[in-house]
Amino acid sequence: MTEGQIYESCHPLDEGRRVRVVSVGPNRAEVETIGGPPRRRPILLGQLHATALSKAGRPRRTGYRLVQSAAKEPPGQRPTASNITDIQLDDLYERLNLAADLAHAGRCDLIRRLCTGAITPEQARAENASD
Repeated sequence: MTEGQIYESCHPLDEGRRVRVVSVGPNRAEVETIGGPPRRRPILLGQLHATALSKAGRPRRTGYRLVQSAAKEPPGQRPTASNITDIQLDDLYERLNLAADLAHAGRCDLIRRLCTGAITPEQARAENASD
């Protein structure tokens, strides 16, 4: 966990309350509330989770889940089942759905560029629509 990351409450009644990590200590992080009166407070590192699912695969009901990383991963580091975030899963899902649509349209050139990261999903959609 690093400064600048944004987390969202996992509790269903919190209506998506978000916090930003301001600083990180050995066992606590100082966070500030986003989207309301700014409020800083310490929180245990164990309450900040990479995903909304527990190790058992059930939705978390306590703590906060990562919704925005502060920085990109180092080049060459690929997400795995043990370290992928919800944001990365959403991006992968979007790219796979778009690749399936492009395959039906016979656009192998766009699929190749999309899957290698040469173009974004938005750029692929725009190129497909213009042709």
